[in-house]
Amino acid sequence: MAIGGNKREEGTGAGFLKVGLARCKVLAFNPTKEQLEKILNVELKQDPEYQDEDVVTDEETGKTTTSKKLRLNVWLEELSSSMKICLRLTLIDKVQMSKTNKVRYVDTKGNTSYYIESEENLQDFMKENSPWKGRVGEYELFEFLKAWQNKIDRRTISDFTFNWSDLVSGKPKELNSWIGSEYEGDVLVLLCVKVNIETNEETGEKTIKEYQEVYNRNFLPGDAIRYFQQKGEIKSKYVKNFIKEVTDKEYGPKNYFGGTLGVMRDYVRDENPNATLDPFVPEDGAAAPQTADY
Repeated sequence: MAIGGNKREEGTGAGFLKVGLARCKVLAFNPTKEQLEKILNVELKQDPEYQDEDVVTDEETGKTTTSKKLRLNVWLEELSSSMKICLRLTLIDKVQMSKTNKVRYVDTKGNTSYYIESEENLQDFMKENSPWKGRVGEYELFEFLKAWQNKIDRRTISDFTFNWSDLVSGKPKELNSWIGSEYEGDVLVLLCVKVNIETNEETGEKTIKEYQEVYNRNFLPGDAIRYFQQKGEIKSKYVKNFIKEVTDKEYGPKNYFGGTLGVMRDYVRDENPNATLDPFVPEDGAAAPQTADY
């Protein structure tokens, strides 16, 4: 029997890239080479590298500060397709500050704050739970952990912490021990497609390259997918806040997630305003608008 059909074109997003909301289970945090080979069913040539350093030099004093830096790769499996995807978080062992020197706080129950000027601006329920200044990436990690360990009664939590020092030093054993816990559930993540324009140094020819990304700032418990499958107004404040933040033109995803916020589907290059050799860049530098229509 002969094989018939058209050859798939590389990089067109024809079935192998996805956009939208994906319900996933957690497979591993920073897996070893052997573990990653099993997850991806491939043979790798070298061990994955996660550890790094963050080096910053003060322009005025010339003083250099070095902090521990960890690339935290969270491997996920999308439930309907068994597709393996990687959520990437960057953790740095220093306080995360805004451009106006405000900080975010985290407490022992996993509560997180917005950027505020000082601990005195925290809500009372956080003040009661030994808050601390969040390190770079810690806010996003806690948001993910809460969306994932979603079967715990948050009103009765006595402790929702992990050993930050061990983790940022490259020891993910504690987080991996959370896999299979009695509180574990599925987690809902937003799949995006990142576009790079690459130029051939010899010919000057430009090529569009697309890569699968997992948005790494906002997450929901897996069963929240039902709100995006139903018709009518979404009444959940938690979900509405997620939608508000994800579709924010200034602070939301810069990569394309499908134009409108919905359940995972195949990526189509022609629908992505970023996938062009002559992209339109708005004056304010904001990303192309993406919305939530129901």
